[in-house]
Amino acid sequence: MFKICPCCKHEWETLESFISDHQLALNGYQVNFNDPLQGFFLFTHQAKGCMSTLSVPIHKFAPIAH
Repeated sequence: MFKICPCCKHEWETLESFISDHQLALNGYQVNFNDPLQGFFLFTHQAKGCMSTLSVPIHKFAPIAH
């Protein structure tokens, strides 16, 4: 399991399913000043009735960074 929405409990099985979901909007990056690669990307799940913010550690995106 890649990620579960804390509000509506929607599940994304893989990184690919997460980044291809049109109901997710990237809001920003929460920096870790000691190690920027340990920060978080912040997304809003724009599904009807949800609008929850999800944080995903930046290292989870390493497989697509190459």
